[in-house]
Amino acid sequence: MASLKKPSANSTHSDSPRQAMGEHFGESKDHLMAAASAAADTLRNANSAAVKELRSGGAGVREELGEAASSGQKVAGAARDAARDEWNAMKGHGRNLLSRSEQWVQERPLAALGIAAAGGFILSRMMRRR
Repeated sequence: MASLKKPSANSTHSDSPRQAMGEHFGESKDHLMAAASAAADTLRNANSAAVKELRSGGAGVREELGEAASSGQKVAGAARDAARDEWNAMKGHGRNLLSRSEQWVQERPLAALGIAAAGGFILSRMMRRR
């Protein structure tokens, strides 16, 4: 198994896998919110332009609507790509966490067994009280 590198002292990621996952989920949420906001702004602008054209009776309504639809499709595609990239990044982090967990269990089998037994005992006590 490949050895895992610890983050450098000037790394922005935390040492805890749970904290790192939380930070990545937060970043993913921010990216998706920004993409959704951009899509909503584009659609609002397109709607506003279409309403103005309809009120003025201009002949360019069809062209404006076509441009708005094209712009909306581009923004939706960008949001889809951002979501796919974040999903792939989170899958990679999950695989890394799983690999690190497997390595820890292989290096410390008795500790892993003890933790599993204690967890099972605690869960059985909690379930019995219900």
